[in-house]
Amino acid sequence: MPPRFTPRRNSLRYPGHDYASANMTFITVRTHARQRLFGDIIDGEMRLNAAGSMVGRAVESLPGRHAGIDIGSFVVMPDHIHMIVACGTEPDVNSPTVGTVLKSFKGITVAAYRVGVQMEHWQPYAKHLWQADYYDHIIRNADDLATREAYIEANPSRWWAKRRGDSG
Repeated sequence: MPPRFTPRRNSLRYPGHDYASANMTFITVRTHARQRLFGDIIDGEMRLNAAGSMVGRAVESLPGRHAGIDIGSFVVMPDHIHMIVACGTEPDVNSPTVGTVLKSFKGITVAAYRVGVQMEHWQPYAKHLWQADYYDHIIRNADDLATREAYIEANPSRWWAKRRGDSG
């Protein structure tokens, strides 16, 4: 029997970077198939539904679950989330990697979302709640941080303007 072929997946991570070192990383996590599950943007403001509020609380809970990390700016959007994760914030603590933090975040939110579907009649998700991967950008300096924070803050209004422009 010939050996089984398994396609090689290219890593999206920055080669040689220590994701557990003291640094800040801008993260984007999308829902599977871009399902709009977390609320709506109305007049340029994100209006979270119960599921979106749960996702926001899960982000806020991450520093209490993982020593040596902080969460900076974040925004929950209808079909994705942007956040800034700071690792290595406590010098004497073995900080988790960004990947470990996001695995925890996804696990927490999937479990809570399933309960919401069963108990509170939230909109069920198709197949998976989250895409398998995530986008990350290592924040290199104060200007880069300011740019990413401004992007997060303006994301709902950009979304609104884009949708208004598409529909006339």
